[in-house]
Amino acid sequence: MNCKKADFKINFVGIGAAKSGTTWLANRLKNHPDICLSEPKEVNYFNTTPPMADRYLYGRSENPNRKRSIKWYKDHFRHCQSGKLIGEFSPIYLSDEKAPGNINANFPDIKILLCLRNPVERAYSHYWMYRNYFKVEHRSFEQAIKEEPYYIETGKYYKHLNHYLIFFDKKQIKIIFHDDIREHPGKVLCSVFNFLNVSQIINPKTLYLMDNTAKRMRSQTVVKLMDTTSRLLIHARLMWLHEIIKKLGISRLVMTLNKIDASPPPMNRESRLFLQNFYKEDINNLSLLLNKDLSHWQ
Repeated sequence: MNCKKADFKINFVGIGAAKSGTTWLANRLKNHPDICLSEPKEVNYFNTTPPMADRYLYGRSENPNRKRSIKWYKDHFRHCQSGKLIGEFSPIYLSDEKAPGNINANFPDIKILLCLRNPVERAYSHYWMYRNYFKVEHRSFEQAIKEEPYYIETGKYYKHLNHYLIFFDKKQIKIIFHDDIREHPGKVLCSVFNFLNVSQIINPKTLYLMDNTAKRMRSQTVVKLMDTTSRLLIHARLMWLHEIIKKLGISRLVMTLNKIDASPPPMNRESRLFLQNFYKEDINNLSLLLNKDLSHWQ
C-alpha cells in the first residue's frame, strides 16, 4: 500500500529485538501515568513480512495488516486519553527491511526504542519459544537454525540498525541492553523516561519482574484460540472488550492453567561456536557504531 502522512501522531515505537526485554520494557511503560500503549502491544502494521508465528500458525506468506488503512492502525489507540504519549511494540519491525521506510512515511519525528541481547542467547531463546510455547517447532536447534533463517538473521543488529539510520537520525533511537535490564533496571527505566521526556515514576514492586520467561504450553490449540479471539476482537474494533477481558484476568488465567515453567537445556558447544562466528563481524561493526565494548557477546 502507499503510505500517507497519518492524521494522528504516535510518539514512540519499540522495534525489537524479540526475546531481548521488549515485553519487560513495554509493561513498565504501560504502567506510567503519562504513557499509553496500543491494544494489543504488537500491532504489526509497518512490516511487510509476517511474524514467524503467523507463518507457522496461519500459513501466511505476507502481512495482511499492511493492506489496512491508517485508520485501522489508529483504532488500536482509541482507549488512550488525550495528552498521553502513545506508542506500540512490534519486534518484527527490526528485521523487516520495509518497516523503517513505512514508519518514516507516517511518523518521521518518532522516537524508536530498541532492546538488544547477546545474539547467540537471543537466537536460542527464540527457538525455544517456538518449540515450547507455540509448539510449532519440532526440529533440533542445530537443524532449525540451518533451515529457518529468521532465528539467526534477527540477531544481525548492525545490519538492521543501518536500515533505520537511512530514515532516522541516530538521536531518535534509544538502545537498551538486556544485560542492563537484568542488572540495573531502575537506571534503564530512568534513561528511557528521559528519552521520552516523561516524569521519573518507577514502581519498585514491578521493577524486577521478569516478563515473558521461558515456559511450555500444554496445548497449542489453547494458544491459537486465545490469539485468534484477540485478533477477531481487534478486527471488529472491539479493543475496549479486549482490554476488559485482560483486566478481568481471564486471558491470564487460561494461559496460566495451560503453561508449565520450562527452562531450556544448555546450548551445545558446537552450536555456540557456530553462532559466535556467524555474528562476529556484525558485533564488531555494531560495537564501533555505538562506541560500546560488546566483546562479552563473543
